[in-house]
Amino acid sequence: MSPSAAQMSETESTQLFESGKVAMIYTGSWMASAFHTNEYTKDKVDVAYLPKGKENTSVIHGLGNVIAANTKHPKEAWEFVKYLGSKEAAEIQASKGAAIPAFNGTQDTWVKSMPNFNLQIFIDQAANAKAYPISKDTAKWAKLETEYMTKAWAGQMSVEDAAKELAQKMNELLAQE
Repeated sequence: MSPSAAQMSETESTQLFESGKVAMIYTGSWMASAFHTNEYTKDKVDVAYLPKGKENTSVIHGLGNVIAANTKHPKEAWEFVKYLGSKEAAEIQASKGAAIPAFNGTQDTWVKSMPNFNLQIFIDQAANAKAYPISKDTAKWAKLETEYMTKAWAGQMSVEDAAKELAQKMNELLAQE
């Protein structure tokens, strides 16, 4: 039996999963280290490929390192940011299981950092991934997405109607940017 939409909105899906109250969740590679250190999930769960629809794809985005424009130490900050983009830093990040490193050739270290999970799936699916969509004000339309899709999952409107209305409202917001 699946939790109700109200239960899912009251408690984060990862908490329900980690406590054994839901059997599966859709999340990303960023959760691997949390599941790896959680006593319930560490040796009881694994990663699975996303179901294939019309395309075998997923969504991907990344992290960036930035320097404040008004930093008092621009040279030092630049040296640090350059280091963060290096192979050495990527290997450290990967070995700790922090995130999939962007430096090509270091992803295998991340995969091996948590051998109890089939993390190679994330690397495989990245090859066909689409960039996470953003705009000047992503938060506005992301809020709409939550609003409309919550209604659909709660059975307050059909998925088709929710998707159509959401698309219309999102397009209106994007046209204003």
